Amino acid sequence: GLGGLGGEWEWWTEEEHMRALEAAAKSPHDWGMISARVGSKTPQQCQQHVVNYQFALSQVQGLARQLGAQEVPWLSLGDMYTALGVGPAWNDHQARMQSAGRLSQ
Repeated sequence: GLGGLGGEWEWWTEEEHMRALEAAAKSPHDWGMISARVGSKTPQQCQQHVVNYQFALSQVQGLARQLGAQEVPWLSLGDMYTALGVGPAWNDHQARMQSAGRLSQ
């Protein structure tokens, strides 16, 4: 199964996700550097995220090929979570964050 999909699932923000992907494209497997670029996740969290991302992307790309759809070059954070089967939990998390944000304003 996927590591980190248990109770301790670490939600990321779209900004953290994009920073991790950009850093991983420049320095694959340099988790310390990727962590420094993200700024808010440990090297281990970055490694887990990129591994999960690559798995999700390969699943979506395989499906696109089967369907004869156009190539999928990358996934947004939401698409990644949907591909990993945690889309509904992600949507719940987003809703909780938004209502918490409204309450604190």
